[in-house]
Amino acid sequence: MRFSPYSFSRMSSYETCPKKFQFSYIDKIPVNRSTTALDKGSYIHHCLELHPAKPSQFYNIDKELLDEYDVIIKNFLNSEVGSKVLSELNIGKEIDFGLTKDFKICSFDDADAILRGSVDRLNQVGNVLHVVDYKSGKAKDLKWQSYKQVMLYAIWIFRNPIFDSVNEVLGSYVYVEHNVVNEKRFYRTELLDYINEYVKTIKTIENTEVFAKKETRLCDWCEYKEHCDKLNLIF
Repeated sequence: MRFSPYSFSRMSSYETCPKKFQFSYIDKIPVNRSTTALDKGSYIHHCLELHPAKPSQFYNIDKELLDEYDVIIKNFLNSEVGSKVLSELNIGKEIDFGLTKDFKICSFDDADAILRGSVDRLNQVGNVLHVVDYKSGKAKDLKWQSYKQVMLYAIWIFRNPIFDSVNEVLGSYVYVEHNVVNEKRFYRTELLDYINEYVKTIKTIENTEVFAKKETRLCDWCEYKEHCDKLNLIF
């Protein structure tokens, strides 16, 4: 495959705008990304991965920002959403995995992996596995929320022999700063539909010859807008 291994973020980039996919994953044009946003997400994920242990002191973050992030984490831990997620039986954190072209389980770094993913937290609630994906940004309105990322995690679970007896997965996006959770349930009986949705997207990307720009209201905030302007693309 031309553009594998795929991840949710790589596929999401294409679905947002094929031209953005080209700039990022084919041309590999460097852009100036906000280190503040990256540091915030990384630190929050790190603290929640280690909880209840204290985070290791390796972040070179301004103290004022660090204090702000610590308040966010403290508020989350004391919230109803945070308490519920962290009180459930945890069976894994930061789980990296790969899937082959036949959607068989492999390691994240396996040369045969065409899909890769990383689960922030995996809980067990009775006979249901609860996949938690922490988000450090603004909470999405339900009408704009896509569940394709947690769908990938559900596919991994249903294809994993360890979880043969699991027939239901709850996928949750947990917006830490806003104490909001958007969730969707996935069922083993619908596994083929989930796989086909991913296969369809991969085939579409692989068969694309011209990566055209997709005009949306998000264009003005795209990190590649300057490159679009230079190419005289039509908005």
